[in-house]
Amino acid sequence: MYIEMPEFTILNIGDSIKLNATITPDNASNKGVFWSSRTPSIASVNQQGQVTSHKAGAVTQRNRFSR
Repeated sequence: MYIEMPEFTILNIGDSIKLNATITPDNASNKGVFWSSRTPSIASVNQQGQVTSHKAGAVTQRNRFSR
């Protein structure tokens, strides 16, 4: 899996950025990705990879394959 995203991003409160995942190989049987934020009160991420900032702070976005 390849995640297309900047190494470091600064967002203003209310701004958002889209993360993109490319699953390889093309014929993979499970192409599901689960996005989550360790600190959703600062920045949340939906299951389409859209990250939205809510207040000042630092966050780490995580992803994993869905099962």
